[in-house]
Amino acid sequence: MMASDTGAIDYESPFPECRVLATTDPHALVRLDMNRDQAAWFAKQCQRATDRHNGDGLVTLGLTMQEPTYRVFAKQIENLVDLSSNVDGDEVISAQVVTDRELDPEDSEGISVSVLLNESQLHDVHGNAQDALAQSAGHLHRWEFGVSQNGAEMLVQQLVAAVKGADEPLDHVDIEEVDDA
Repeated sequence: MMASDTGAIDYESPFPECRVLATTDPHALVRLDMNRDQAAWFAKQCQRATDRHNGDGLVTLGLTMQEPTYRVFAKQIENLVDLSSNVDGDEVISAQVVTDRELDPEDSEGISVSVLLNESQLHDVHGNAQDALAQSAGHLHRWEFGVSQNGAEMLVQQLVAAVKGADEPLDHVDIEEVDDA
């Protein structure tokens, strides 16, 4: 995945948006804008992680990025950490990482994945990203985050719907199917 550094964002995505809550106490929103092929691959990875999960604790989901994209990701996370000390407790700050340089907001081929993090998670992601970049150059990097089994299943449903062309992927989540899992 490639990246472009776009700075602060509006909460509204120009693409169908898949949302995942990695916390019940949101402080930061990280939005990754990707092409449909990347979203389909991410959906498969999430489904595999959900299928392998033994039911204890959180499901670990991860997104693999090439170094240039990961550097932008790390910089955006750093910007969020810097901003976090200047915001009210209830305000959610946001950052965007575009994983495909060819992605055009006017193009319907994009899909956004937004992850809400609490303040502690944000600081953990920042530290992990800085450590990963310090240890290697020119490699793939992976951002991992934990969500509940239901949250992971809902993300997979949203990603599948978005890849199939849904404008509002959240509307395609089958709550009963998730609850029965």
